[in-house]
Amino acid sequence: LFFMGNYSFGKSITKYTYSGDSESDENNVSKWKLGIGYAAFLNDHVALEPSLSYQGFSLKEDEEDSDATYRTGQFVIGLGLSIYLGRKSDPSTAD
Repeated sequence: LFFMGNYSFGKSITKYTYSGDSESDENNVSKWKLGIGYAAFLNDHVALEPSLSYQGFSLKEDEEDSDATYRTGQFVIGLGLSIYLGRKSDPSTAD
């Protein structure tokens, strides 16, 4: 069983070109995610990791005349594949 969480932030720049003119918008973005899952080992080194999480995304326009903020959230069902290098086998379970 494992818990996961992360947070990231930064700037996004979107460039538009139309009729020979170009324009760009800068926005502040942030994203967070919290979840739970478990590792089901297929053998000593490989595991499938199903998980359930919720993530949120926020975008705030970085313009003087705008204070718009856009937010979204979603539930995510994930499936990961992990390979554990250097993991030692438990001698008590050896055949």
